[in-house]
Amino acid sequence: MTATQQWLRDMVAGGWNPKPLYYNVSYDNGRIRCSGDDHDIEYYTLEKLLLDPKAWKAVGKKRGWKEEFFYQNVNVFGEGEEYWFGSDCGNELPQWRAKMHTAIDYIQDGLSIEESLQAIS
Repeated sequence: MTATQQWLRDMVAGGWNPKPLYYNVSYDNGRIRCSGDDHDIEYYTLEKLLLDPKAWKAVGKKRGWKEEFFYQNVNVFGEGEEYWFGSDCGNELPQWRAKMHTAIDYIQDGLSIEESLQAIS
């Protein structure tokens, strides 16, 4: 199973649901299928889900990521040198949000979605 497939499955297993009226949320060939009582079916693409904080929070719940503050590594000195900021520096994020930002940064830097999800797993 790829890192992308695992991320999507963990998102569903973690309880992600875009609307309260959907009672069936499932992984379906690389996208998420949602259906409700009125036979309404909606599909969500991976690209849309990667920008959804609720999706990342559900993945974090499934993977046991910490809800308390997590101090993200911030590069303040230039290439190759990093410094850990503490809570007094205003860089307090739940672990799921830090991983979301990191994955999106990796994609922006040229990695594929699969590579970025592998890197944060």
